[in-house]
Amino acid sequence: MGAAKVARRRAELHEVEGKGAEADWNEALQHLDRITSNNPRSARAFYNKACYRQIRRKSATPDPDALRDLETALELQPELGPRAAGDPDFAGIKDTPEFKSLLR
Repeated sequence: MGAAKVARRRAELHEVEGKGAEADWNEALQHLDRITSNNPRSARAFYNKACYRQIRRKSATPDPDALRDLETALELQPELGPRAAGDPDFAGIKDTPEFKSLLR
């Protein structure tokens, strides 16, 4: 999980610097994919995948894969719902029907 977070921070730094960050985002998601493949009950890894996918999208339109990962995280650990509701990673989509339906 730590390696994914480092790759995320590197991606965000590269974006601020105006450099390409796609490889860093891919690396972060690959780390999380390995975790969820080895432990399909890791709600935290699915939650982080949802965050990273949505941040990477840079849009007020929900990323379908992010929503799927968030749904899985919430199924595994429902108490993540309030965290997701206030998480700045989802700020751009918090008012969309798709996002709101996951938090019910």
